[in-house]
Amino acid sequence: WLICRWEGLSTVAGFARAAQEKAWWDFDGRLALAARKKFLKVVTARTLQVVNWLHTNGVVHRSLGSSSLILSTYDQTLPARLYIKAIDLGFASSASLLPAEDISQTLSRGATGPLNIIPFLARDDLHALAYVLLELILTSSRSPYGGADSQGGTGRPTDLQSLKRIVEDLFAGDVAQFRDYCLPEPEWALAVELLDEQDRAGWELMQSLVDCRDAASDEASRVTAQGLLESRWFAD
Repeated sequence: WLICRWEGLSTVAGFARAAQEKAWWDFDGRLALAARKKFLKVVTARTLQVVNWLHTNGVVHRSLGSSSLILSTYDQTLPARLYIKAIDLGFASSASLLPAEDISQTLSRGATGPLNIIPFLARDDLHALAYVLLELILTSSRSPYGGADSQGGTGRPTDLQSLKRIVEDLFAGDVAQFRDYCLPEPEWALAVELLDEQDRAGWELMQSLVDCRDAASDEASRVTAQGLLESRWFAD
């Protein structure tokens, strides 16, 4: 028998579709949009904290996606009560448990030695997280009240794999060009506005996540989840 614990369905992937309760006094919706922006920042920070905890304890996730993170609440008015749990740890590993084939492959990709393998794979986690967060923020840029308004779209893809292809294949990993791609879309106005805060610090954070798998870059090799938590984008 295999016994599994039910973790619920409140994944990062489902947040954008969750209807929010509308306050009767929020006539123009500005309060709801402000709450949504704050909640998305908290989700981003708490996700980095979870990933940092794994990495600090010598564990890499290796299959991080939008369904790998469980939110304790979808209520965007309760960011202080939000906690996040990482699941789907079937491919997770520590250095002692990595198969020899994976070690060899990681060394061939640019890891400089055995002691560098887990930090190298940790940056793979962070690279994957870039697209988890972009998907979350872009899809959450729609109506916060669910229903038909939240199901519409630009016609441009917002799923994780499509975003990865657009950023890396179309724009060669240049997040500034991806911002320009998002800018004309009214449905993504909230996402652009959010990532533009603190002099576009949100886009800089995304660029660091996208770039951190570049083995040839000294700067990329120093990127950690803990360091990214110090981004000025998180400043109130």
